Amino acid sequence: MGRLYDWSMNLAWLTLNCIGVFNAKIKAFVEGRNHQETISNITSPIWFHCASVGEFEQARPLIENIKKKHPTQNILLTFFSPSGFNHLQDYPLVDAVLYSPFDTKRQVREFLKSYQPKSVILIKYEFWKNLITETWQMGIPIYSVSSIFREDQHFFRWYGKSSAKDLEKIKFFFVQNQESKKLLHDIGIAQSNVTGDTRFDRVLDISSKSKALDIFSDFLPENGKCIVAGSTWPKDEALIQKALAKMDGDWKLLIAPHEVHNDRIESILKLFSQDHPLRLSNSPASALKSSRVIVIDSIGLLNRLYKLGDICYVGGGFGDGVHNILEAAVWGKPVLFGPNHKKFTEAMELQHLGGGISFDSIENGVARLLELKSDHSEITRRGKVSKEYVYKNKGATTKILRHLKDSGILK
Repeated sequence: MGRLYDWSMNLAWLTLNCIGVFNAKIKAFVEGRNHQETISNITSPIWFHCASVGEFEQARPLIENIKKKHPTQNILLTFFSPSGFNHLQDYPLVDAVLYSPFDTKRQVREFLKSYQPKSVILIKYEFWKNLITETWQMGIPIYSVSSIFREDQHFFRWYGKSSAKDLEKIKFFFVQNQESKKLLHDIGIAQSNVTGDTRFDRVLDISSKSKALDIFSDFLPENGKCIVAGSTWPKDEALIQKALAKMDGDWKLLIAPHEVHNDRIESILKLFSQDHPLRLSNSPASALKSSRVIVIDSIGLLNRLYKLGDICYVGGGFGDGVHNILEAAVWGKPVLFGPNHKKFTEAMELQHLGGGISFDSIENGVARLLELKSDHSEITRRGKVSKEYVYKNKGATTKILRHLKDSGILK
């Protein structure tokens, strides 16, 4: 099985190099690794590995606490995706932001020999066979943070026994829920504890340090009604446009799409053309008052923007999966999201408690949004549930750091 995996990964790498000639995203993925230079002044780092930006939000509370209490500790941050790598290039609390090695034995070995990390921390789902095996063979402890497991994953199927064996090489799992702990236990892995999701700590930290967004004071007068839609994709935007068209004119919209390149922004402006939409970067604060829709065309505002909404909508639920609903819930807001959310514990739990509202189609989503906007007491009730849920689940960062200190990783 190991030789077959190695052969397939080497073939995959060769194929990606060929496809990259014709595909810009794959080209960035390949060339970023091919031309990545070793940074020589990093000594015995703690290596955090994330898939992309979303997973980085789970690593961030740990990184910030480690740097605060152990400022001389080197930290290496890697990403699988170009989007994560590009977005966090200027993050000041790590000593290097790099692409992770592609999972061939040669690339992983070279990376480990170059940096010789004192420990490796894998975020959520990042379980790569050679990365785990080569790290383990070098005697470097591996930790899995905010990990979550489901019964349908290959680790727990008859054909996944080899992958399950790889998990045994991980020193400790800090899992999000009891189900994950049980699934690991059922395949003979006892080194786990339910510590929760570090993103709860992250959004609470953001809310406690949030500054006022004065630029929107004229756009949203006192007692104004507002929907904040974040991390949206075209289907999300179609839903919101249909709902807004049926709302009273005193309801306004702040929309922050997941992608902010010019074509996406222009398409949203066109979609909401009847509502005098404005692009935030091109509009002085005095002009915002005349518009019903403001399109946010930059990254970095969203986690504070949700504060301004009466109702929050989080996109992604019609695609690969709903984005971070906790960024909205922490502000005490009811949160709406689409059908693809069942792999996300926080979405399932918040829906069950009543702070979250899900729907299975654009039509159903429009109906739920219109129903909610007409009931102020229901908005308040659901918002209270959301906030209580976030506060109840804080503390994962402290638990994980305590374990790392007891293990000797942090001194």
